[in-house]
Amino acid sequence: MCFLKPGHTHLDADQLFSRLSVAIANFGCLTFKDLIILIRNSYKQTGGVFGEEGAVPQWVALSHLYAIREWLEPHMCGLHNLRQFYHFAFVIENGEVMMHYKQWSSEKWDEKKYPPLQILEGLPSGIPSLIKPDYEAIELKKLENMVEKCSEIGAFQNDDVEQWTEFLEEEKKKAEMYEEAELVDLGSFMSTFT
Repeated sequence: MCFLKPGHTHLDADQLFSRLSVAIANFGCLTFKDLIILIRNSYKQTGGVFGEEGAVPQWVALSHLYAIREWLEPHMCGLHNLRQFYHFAFVIENGEVMMHYKQWSSEKWDEKKYPPLQILEGLPSGIPSLIKPDYEAIELKKLENMVEKCSEIGAFQNDDVEQWTEFLEEEKKKAEMYEEAELVDLGSFMSTFT
């Protein structure tokens, strides 16, 4: 895992979001499907050290999130005084999760100069807790009304209305499931966007 030095954090990701912002301003984006098309078409890799000519951005739609940090926190070892380091490697050595670190990419990994640190004092059991969305804050009914109004004034075409209606129906099912869920079968609500 590598981080850039403060003041040097302009990345390809900045350019990608800049191009996406311009594409949204020029073409509009009314549905998730529109967003995926814009992501695919607004930025293409032109080469360089880490990309291949013509590579396009990849995306994934996450159905559920889990509280990984909270799950690991009781088992974490304290880490301090690492602000000057920008390169980290996490490995399992003799059954222990260890972190190697160095300041610059040009340096060699040197265990004598930077002794590896143990990350976990033990392994957590079970699986992390499910992070439940706040469907009261999302106000699905308000979104349904918005779709209806956009359809009435001609801002949405039939395909747009169908996509939004399908999305909102799926979210209603998820909201009902989340009310009682402790753990979720991820396969049940996975959506495929093409």
